[in-house]
Amino acid sequence: MTSSRVNLIASFAAGLLIGLAALTSSYLQEVDAEAEKALETAQEPLQEPRADLVEEVRKGGFILYFRHAQRQKWDSVIGFDVYEIAAGVDGNGASFKNAVCLTPQGIEEAKMIGEIFRLGKIPAGYVMASPSCRARQTAMNAFGHIDAISNGLAHTPVVNAKNSAAFSAELKRVLTTVPILPGTNTIIAAHNNTLDNNRELFASGANLINTNILLESGFYVIRRDSDLSLHVIQRFNDIGKVAATFIDLDPTAPSPFLAAATAPAGGALPDATRLGR
Repeated sequence: MTSSRVNLIASFAAGLLIGLAALTSSYLQEVDAEAEKALETAQEPLQEPRADLVEEVRKGGFILYFRHAQRQKWDSVIGFDVYEIAAGVDGNGASFKNAVCLTPQGIEEAKMIGEIFRLGKIPAGYVMASPSCRARQTAMNAFGHIDAISNGLAHTPVVNAKNSAAFSAELKRVLTTVPILPGTNTIIAAHNNTLDNNRELFASGANLINTNILLESGFYVIRRDSDLSLHVIQRFNDIGKVAATFIDLDPTAPSPFLAAATAPAGGALPDATRLGR
């Protein structure tokens, strides 16, 4: 083998090693960034609702901004979202239903939101939604009606450089003008990153907006002051947190399920082993 050929092979090998090293370094940086993000999320202090806030929400006067309930995670969902809105095609009756609408679990989650609000005595009044199927389904299954729909509440990746400012302006208009009926809270069913990408709209509380922590079916409590300034004052990460906060279970209350273990004739109690104890 000639020396020039040896040099060529050596140069190729060196270049390959340098390339692999660069790729490895880039990958490790991405992994480190993800790990740091996960650690930051895990270490965020738990935002426990104030006791007085619970009673305030029960009196009404707030905007409760929901992230829709569970949907399937299609990587290509943005294309379907844009098409559904632009073409005016209801995703619920389309072949791409699974991309833009709720899963069966999501429908049950939305129904449970309504039940938790009823048991927790949280008054819901005016209801708005994003045009996306999953947001509309969340509103309908939870609250039974939709009073208005605005494209400004859409999943923000649907916007582009030409219309992003207009979408932000419409979101601001919605948040500052949506009716808040006396004694009720206004409901908005929309998307997680719509607020995250428009944090500048809030005079305070933008630090509570966290797309890694707010789960599907969770919501933000937004206060709108008389000067139309907006303040995020609480985050409920999911319906479990809402239920545990607003519904006071009584540990000593008699269980309605005991009737299923009916005592036999004569009044003798059933054998504990037969009750699965």
